[in-house]
Amino acid sequence: MQFMVEISFFFLEIAFTAIWLMVRVAVWIKQKRIDRKRETILLLMYINLAVIIRFTFFPMSKVDGRVQPLIFDIATAFPFRVNLVPLVNLFDYDNKRDLLLNVIGNTAMFVPSGIVLPIVYKGLNTHRKVISAGIGISLCIEILQLPFYGRATDIDDLILNSAGFLVGYGIYLLVRRVITWQNPTFFIATVFVFSLFMEGFDPIRALSMVMCGGVVIGAIFMATDYTTSPPTPWGKVIFGIGCG
Repeated sequence: MQFMVEISFFFLEIAFTAIWLMVRVAVWIKQKRIDRKRETILLLMYINLAVIIRFTFFPMSKVDGRVQPLIFDIATAFPFRVNLVPLVNLFDYDNKRDLLLNVIGNTAMFVPSGIVLPIVYKGLNTHRKVISAGIGISLCIEILQLPFYGRATDIDDLILNSAGFLVGYGIYLLVRRVITWQNPTFFIATVFVFSLFMEGFDPIRALSMVMCGGVVIGAIFMATDYTTSPPTPWGKVIFGIGCG
């Protein structure tokens, strides 16, 4: 059976925009008012999601200056391309530039989401809910890529995306003064330094180690715990180094 559909970047963004507008109009009708401040913040979320769609569903490289289409081909859709083993494919790149682009890109894309969501959705009022939301968004994107040609679902992407979301949430907590900067900063810096030694002084691989696993969770949520964290600035610095 032959069935193939090409979905252009322009078409998918238009479809996403139309769905976004319909949802927002439905909310306005239900609430019988428009909260301009909230909508302005949500606009940042819309832009962030549009960028995520571009770089997760479509190839990075362009041909003749055009983004290559997303392809659904029933002949190649199955079996699904899934990697559930962490760090297996993370370093599988021809050069360090592509590796760095993958690590930073997958992380940075989700930082704005971690900042915006707790602001506009007051129901995300606990660390557990925020972490679940971040992982859930990334997981949905990974699952949606399954049937498309040339796309794959990778646990490494899920980890990096979630780490970026947590970094954004950490920035939100810092701005709201829920946590202080010393604990997470020196925690992550210490892990990075030790990773340099462990990875043969390769800064890109060391950065990858920082962004994977539970380092970000430990830095933002555990090292800043009110019960165990010292009250003084220098105490927090020493504590962060010790945790790292």
